[in-house]
Amino acid sequence: MIKNIKTPLLLLLALFLLLPSPQAHGAEGDLIHQEVIASYFDVWKGNNWQDTDNDGIADKPGQRKQPKFTYTAPDEILEKYIITDVKIKEPVTESLYEKAGGRKSQPDGSEGEMVWDEFSEWYNFYLADIHKANANLVNAEEGKAEVAWDITLKAPAYEHAVDLTEKANRDYLGLPTSLFTDLNEGYRWYMPGVIEWYGIPKEGGPDLYVGSIDPGTDTVKPGETYTVEVVYGLMDTYDEPVKGRLELTHNGNPLSCVDGRIETFDPGEERTYTCNFTGVAGQNSELVARIVPIDPPEDIDMSNNEKKVIVPMEGEAPKQVGKGTLDLRAYTEGGKDVWGKTVPGETRPKENGVQTAKLMDIIEAKFTAPSDPGGGECYSLVTWELQEATISYPERHPDFTFGWPKDPVGKVSLDMPIEKGSNSTEIEFIENWSMNGAFLYLAMEDRMLDGPTYYDITVNYEILWEYWDGHVSGRKYKYGREFTKNATIAAVA
Repeated sequence: MIKNIKTPLLLLLALFLLLPSPQAHGAEGDLIHQEVIASYFDVWKGNNWQDTDNDGIADKPGQRKQPKFTYTAPDEILEKYIITDVKIKEPVTESLYEKAGGRKSQPDGSEGEMVWDEFSEWYNFYLADIHKANANLVNAEEGKAEVAWDITLKAPAYEHAVDLTEKANRDYLGLPTSLFTDLNEGYRWYMPGVIEWYGIPKEGGPDLYVGSIDPGTDTVKPGETYTVEVVYGLMDTYDEPVKGRLELTHNGNPLSCVDGRIETFDPGEERTYTCNFTGVAGQNSELVARIVPIDPPEDIDMSNNEKKVIVPMEGEAPKQVGKGTLDLRAYTEGGKDVWGKTVPGETRPKENGVQTAKLMDIIEAKFTAPSDPGGGECYSLVTWELQEATISYPERHPDFTFGWPKDPVGKVSLDMPIEKGSNSTEIEFIENWSMNGAFLYLAMEDRMLDGPTYYDITVNYEILWEYWDGHVSGRKYKYGREFTKNATIAAVA
């Protein structure tokens, strides 16, 4: 049996599915799908232990960790069912493994069923000390679930974890010999489990909707009152009355004349509701109407349950401002490779103004907010201050392996730290989502890996803008303005 292996970062290995015969499960729905999953946590060391999960603390054997992983139900399941609940079962026994359909791929990502003995000798041998595991349904419409683990990284690692520097283990996992050679220790602990998806058939299910939202005006003035009209309804595709909660907000604040009301709709029924809202100085008016299913708690099409309209403010338009700057730097830390040779750190070059990066490089992102726009004819600026900044970058595919490095899916978002009074911030993260540009043949797709690829790095941020109004003596207003700044990073060999 091959022992000890590891790869960078928090990686999760989602392993495949089976659609068993539905069994009754009360209000939660039927069991409609199961997957064997093998999440794992890696630690690496060069001169020092590295921060695997980007929480600001170096990770090493013996630590207690609470990693989280996201899973999504297959499209063919989402087409037929409304997801109502998810559960996680562990430890993975032989009967549980067989009932869930086993695993349909090998540790290196290649296709091929994994028999129980092979699975258990690998994933159940290199186990983290699992204290607890919970599964939560975070987005029923998208079938997205989050599994949270409470684990201890068993020590000593050389007895309880995969040694990721051993050639046999690297080969078994499909890790190219050229990766991570500047790190002299690396270990992996597994958290195997079976995730269960529960749901009800979509056919004939209820479909509440927001039909329209009419603000009653094209522009808003501070202090002026307007009447918004909203149409809520229930499609006639369901043959029973449905109870729903109405929501209506103005700039995030509930409009109590409608918001929170619980109403029962008959099939095919529409109702119109009106409510007043008042313009706010220095702000557009954003009106959001939503209807939430209560009884039954499912809805076959959540895409029509919300509508939004933004009404611009009337009067002097605020001056245009720049987008600020977002500078990226990719580098590696020095250390010793698997043969004990000292390897110096390296800063990746920029090509045609675009920062290049390789897999597992550290990315340093420095963001500086735009300078203030100054005063205007009708107001004088008092405050221009960076309040919030969130950086987003590609999210590693849950089935990414070094034998089959699948393209990233979705985005990872991190809050950037901001010191009081500062209009700049910086953060570091790992380029763990792409090997594009490497000379690699993908046997599963019968093609070579894509060449250098560009990826967007985005900062969404909010500025506090406070000013004195020249029209109203002694009147001070403040409001937040939201901006977006993009930069590009290129994955290269």
